Amino acid sequence: MLAKSAAHDQNLEVAVGLRNAELVAAAIAAGKPSQKALDAAFERAQSDSAIASLLKEAGAHPPAPGVAVDAKVLESYAGAYRTEALPIAIRIGHKDGKLTARADGQPEFTTKAKSEKLFEFAPARIELEFGEAGAFTLRQGGGTFAFRKVVTPQ
Repeated sequence: MLAKSAAHDQNLEVAVGLRNAELVAAAIAAGKPSQKALDAAFERAQSDSAIASLLKEAGAHPPAPGVAVDAKVLESYAGAYRTEALPIAIRIGHKDGKLTARADGQPEFTTKAKSEKLFEFAPARIELEFGEAGAFTLRQGGGTFAFRKVVTPQ
């Protein structure tokens, strides 16, 4: 199926998303994915050395480092956030100069800063964008969700 498809970038994206090294190898062998697709897949696959190695051999470039964000800015984002669209809270924190996030029932993850307000977690294709005080927008899987900081009584 992969060899007959002209959508090489999409095949690679699906194979990396499934975390299947054999499918990644097949997607690469079926036709050269674009450099952009290789690089994006390589960034998503950093936690899987077998897949990362295949992508590097195919010509993927290492991901660019995140931008530095002042600790005071990161601290201003810290707290628990909720949205009416989903039955979860997301807790934002920071560690070692990086923004961290954890949704109810999920492990904490460390984001990469694209700017002072925009953060991403490439493996799960999550973007968090902070706008007005006490709010951020989460983008994942085609969905966009507005979260507001939860105020707890003192």
